[in-house]
Amino acid sequence: MADYASPLSEGPRDSMGMFVVTVGHGIRELAETLKNRGDYLKSHIVQALALESAEAYAEWQARRKLRVQPKPVLDFVRFAGTDITHPETRPDLLASQPGQTFSVAKAERDLTMLAASGDYLRTDYRLVRMVNGEQGLVFDLEDKPWGPNYLQMGLDFSADNRGRSAFNLKLAHNRHWLDASGAEWRNFVRLGTSPAVVSELYRPMNFRLPDGLEGFVSASGAVQRRTLDYHLVPEAKADAEVDRHTVAFHGDVGVNWRELGEIRLGLQDELWRDDPTLVSSSYSLARAAQGLDGGLRSERWHERGWRLRAVFDQLDHAFFPTKGWRLESQWMQGRRLSRDDFADGPIRRFNLQAQAVRSWGVHTFSAFTRLDLSDGVASQIPRYGLGGFQQLSGFAPFQVSGQQVALLRLRYQVRLAPAPLTRGTFFGVSWEGGQAWEQRQDFASARKRTGTSLYLGADTAVGPVYGAIVHSPGVGATFMVFVGRP
Repeated sequence: MADYASPLSEGPRDSMGMFVVTVGHGIRELAETLKNRGDYLKSHIVQALALESAEAYAEWQARRKLRVQPKPVLDFVRFAGTDITHPETRPDLLASQPGQTFSVAKAERDLTMLAASGDYLRTDYRLVRMVNGEQGLVFDLEDKPWGPNYLQMGLDFSADNRGRSAFNLKLAHNRHWLDASGAEWRNFVRLGTSPAVVSELYRPMNFRLPDGLEGFVSASGAVQRRTLDYHLVPEAKADAEVDRHTVAFHGDVGVNWRELGEIRLGLQDELWRDDPTLVSSSYSLARAAQGLDGGLRSERWHERGWRLRAVFDQLDHAFFPTKGWRLESQWMQGRRLSRDDFADGPIRRFNLQAQAVRSWGVHTFSAFTRLDLSDGVASQIPRYGLGGFQQLSGFAPFQVSGQQVALLRLRYQVRLAPAPLTRGTFFGVSWEGGQAWEQRQDFASARKRTGTSLYLGADTAVGPVYGAIVHSPGVGATFMVFVGRP
């Protein structure tokens, strides 16, 4: 039997059911008494009859046809035990509906959905029959005592032997059930090298579309600051240091598509400001050689327009997935309005990130691609950049930059035995290829760059932690420690 049991290190645990049958108590004692009296034949016959009778009864139990009970038709679906949430106002989210025949699979799916909301300490269901003869499904829920406000803390950290480092402390707050419709207030704060504040009000709507599409509206705002090291030649020293500030406002209407993801359509208004703090003489000379103004000035502008955004996430884990796929894409079209004497004009942007993961036992292979394109009036400092751990390993963040960038990453990793204080440890290798260019017609001539990483990763309470040796031609080998999602 052990040959067919799944090892504890692979996948879900197996379950085994057993039952015991007997033809009566005292059989062993009777056989021993007969044996002690010298009646060996009778003792053997008693044991043989008992064994054969027990096996025959067990086989009869296994083969007999049980009477199949008809599945009940649900007269109602109700919720019990919750005072904070109002799932009864969103019955459309459940697969189990009144008038349907009860289905264990649907009830389990609904139970998983309720548990995944994060609102409940315990979830269960039961079938009940009322005194009036009605039959229904009741979900027993227990609210989390610390709800409906939920806090999460995280950490981003990177450091290497070249003296490059970054640190960010992250705090996320989510207030569930602002009203009976399930509205949420979502907040995010990041303190450190790249400070940011994001706040969003999200409210489900009552309109429904076919195939599980459910509507919502959203209003959000964000403030962020980043310090960018701009390189005219990525393999050379930085030519400028720029503080980039953004303030963004978004208003969206969208739909959730079952458990697959969401699609949004809305308006946006973003304020950008680039403030150079250090500029090298080589940058000024390079600009002058192109017949341009040699100085790098502060630049402020608005970007106003509409956007279409889609996110579909079917990965089984946020940091170390073993199967599934994820797709995130956005199209933005609008107009740039300069607040200084820089050019105004139309702008268009397209952003895409896609990932696919598959495993064979403890071995996992994943492919990731990123594509950022922009068209129209451009700023002095490029919009997009590559670099960092598994984003073109070996280069620093934004060391390879342009108005358009593309990246392909292939990764293999093997799951190791869990180490203390971790939920899993992994050993892996990655290869990345990427490029950056300014105009669409420059894609073919743009230089392609590669990076590789050899890493040991762990899933910990503070997030994924990596120790890695990274390398890129022209930069060389670098040892680094990285905490966060690549």
